[in-house]
Amino acid sequence: MKKIDKNIRWFLKKKNILDDIDKIKFYIKITPEGLKNVIPFAEYRHKKIYKNLKKNVWYITFDPKNCENYIESFIDTYIHEFIPGHAYFYFKILDNNWFEKFTLSDSFIDNLIIEGWALYAEKLMDEVGYYNENMHLVVDIYILLRIIRMKLDVLLQTNKINFNQAVKILMTYMWYNKELAISEITRYSLYPWLPSSYYMWFTLIRNIRSKFFKKKKKNLLLFHKNFFKFLSNLNKKKIKNVKEILFLWNTYMKNLSK
Repeated sequence: MKKIDKNIRWFLKKKNILDDIDKIKFYIKITPEGLKNVIPFAEYRHKKIYKNLKKNVWYITFDPKNCENYIESFIDTYIHEFIPGHAYFYFKILDNNWFEKFTLSDSFIDNLIIEGWALYAEKLMDEVGYYNENMHLVVDIYILLRIIRMKLDVLLQTNKINFNQAVKILMTYMWYNKELAISEITRYSLYPWLPSSYYMWFTLIRNIRSKFFKKKKKNLLLFHKNFFKFLSNLNKKKIKNVKEILFLWNTYMKNLSK
């Protein structure tokens, strides 16, 4: 795992698409039994959100010794949970003092920003040429799976299907075993609309980026710096919907052009 971590950091610095890569610390811990029902595979947790933690922790539920047996999935999980996904995002907004009272909650906007960035990070690594042919296919499949999960989430939250029916759908159409399917639907129940947020914010970031490239030169590092600067100026409590975020970005771009 350390080899993969080192390789991804080196690649990102070589491509010069994100800053502060070396400032993010690496700490792995096997998921405790009491958390495995909500962490079926892996999850990154920041100490400023989870007050019981003394360090930022990447919990892994799978056996790290066997990661070579499913290396493509592991690399994708690393990118989503750690760099340039959740760990990088949390570093930019928490360690750089964005939103002093930022807390992980059931808020759709919170989930939208957090999970959507991680999905964007997966596709970003594909865009800049990090993946081989197998990895490219894996990421595209995962994006399609998240679209399916979004539909499942809507059905579950609007009471069109119940918990057991949702579990059965995951087992039938998305090759989940029963234990993993129950864990996943439990997570959907604890954090309503979470699965929907992945693809919606991913799409929104891509939309925002396209607008930026039309106004400025096509430079990923410049876009990402401006993107996090934009987020740092948001008053999260006043944001009511996705359209408002897009409106605020358009306003930001207008001021940037002056």
